Amino acid sequence: MDIFRVGDRPVTDVDGLLGRAIDRDRNGASLLLELDPGARLDRPGLEVFLLEGAVELDGRRLGPRDFLLLGGRATVLAPTRAIAWVPDREPLGIHRVQAASGADWRQPALGSTAGMLFRPLRSEEHVDEVDGKRVTGSPRGFRRLTCLAPGWSERRCEVHAECREENILLAGDLLVCGHGRGVMRPGSVLVNEIGLRHGPMATRVGAVLLISCDSWMSVGWHPAPEADLAQIDRYLGGGPGWLDRAGA
Repeated sequence: MDIFRVGDRPVTDVDGLLGRAIDRDRNGASLLLELDPGARLDRPGLEVFLLEGAVELDGRRLGPRDFLLLGGRATVLAPTRAIAWVPDREPLGIHRVQAASGADWRQPALGSTAGMLFRPLRSEEHVDEVDGKRVTGSPRGFRRLTCLAPGWSERRCEVHAECREENILLAGDLLVCGHGRGVMRPGSVLVNEIGLRHGPMATRVGAVLLISCDSWMSVGWHPAPEADLAQIDRYLGGGPGWLDRAGA
């Protein structure tokens, strides 16, 4: 799938929720919500990552980069933008909150290049072995806030044989080679289908992403084409014009 911008997506009704459609996987749909004060979120199993604004849940005020899984009702307190995932399946459980300050940053467990850290949004995420493969997440995937250091690059290609991967860039830049993709900018989305070989990748100024998948994730690593590695080198050594080029 090509890179696209969330702001260019149509407003869609998903089970009574209006938002800009991002993606749909085996567990449900993802949307960008834009909510006015007084609006209510009361769908059991709805997962929400707050980008801007504030909501109240059980007397607790939540703001940017807080994550909540709804089992009750949340009330919008201020103009709010959020990424929401609407489940098609049985909800994960009673409501809970992962505050932006409430989880440790971790290093990926499946061999990613140094300079990537993530904060799990779902508490059940863990490393396991399934069908003889080392995997991470859970049977229903994971949601992560992921940070890439300035100058980070992954010079290999990767394949996820079990899951579909959704990447939403919140800040920074990310060049993704292969398949005619190009540079992601804030608000860009990239989806990697099951079994798609993707990469290599690099960021000049660093990046913050929301990464989700819909099942256990394993990673198969593969050498990248020399032409793509040359593109990575040009990008990391290039001038500011690189960030203005089309591709997101």
